[in-house]
Amino acid sequence: RDLHLLERARAVSSRVATEGGQAFFVTHDGELVQLRDTPTTWSIESRWPRLGNACVVCVATGYDFGCAVTDVGTVFTWGANELGQLGRGEHREPEHTSHRREPARMDTLSDIMSVATGVDYAWAISRKGEAFSWGNCSDFPVSSDHEVFVRNTTRYVSACAGFDANILLCDDGTLLVSGANSNGELGLGDQEPHRDRFHRLDLKDHSSSMRVAGERVIKAVTSFKLMIIIVFTLFF
Repeated sequence: RDLHLLERARAVSSRVATEGGQAFFVTHDGELVQLRDTPTTWSIESRWPRLGNACVVCVATGYDFGCAVTDVGTVFTWGANELGQLGRGEHREPEHTSHRREPARMDTLSDIMSVATGVDYAWAISRKGEAFSWGNCSDFPVSSDHEVFVRNTTRYVSACAGFDANILLCDDGTLLVSGANSNGELGLGDQEPHRDRFHRLDLKDHSSSMRVAGERVIKAVTSFKLMIIIVFTLFF
């Protein structure tokens, strides 16, 4: 039933985001569509053919809020705003903490190419390679309210955010990681928290380390087999 519904919604692309009992996706025509799960089927709840007279190219959702980027680099947000998830500074005013149903533009950001969302915060990557963050970022080494993170020292390609983890991909192929790391999800070889700062992760170095470790295992296994052959030859 889901495939049939998406087919009727016109050839959905891979730009899909889900949260709770609802989902958002972007069609090939740049239309943002909201689906909602009902007891019997998924149904189209809302659709926005254009946001600010532009096509949507990217969508991401956190817990009860969402972000979308258009082909002209503007960012639209909607949903809950108690912790500043909508990135407009309105959460400091009690009358603006309520749920916003319709997408509204973030006037403070422009020339954006992609967004990523955590539980109650978000990242945006600009076409210049800058990274911006807003929302509940107090547990991470970043500034809230769409501040630039590390300007002019590193160009960012994309961002990924999880429940309690952030990963920024740099144009030199390295990663900047930060978060709880309780399951080793940051790839640093431990399970200690790393919220105080971002750690640079060079995948080439890790590949080399893994290759060396693999060679050591092969040598150990080979030596063990050789020892078994010698023992067998001497005593049998």
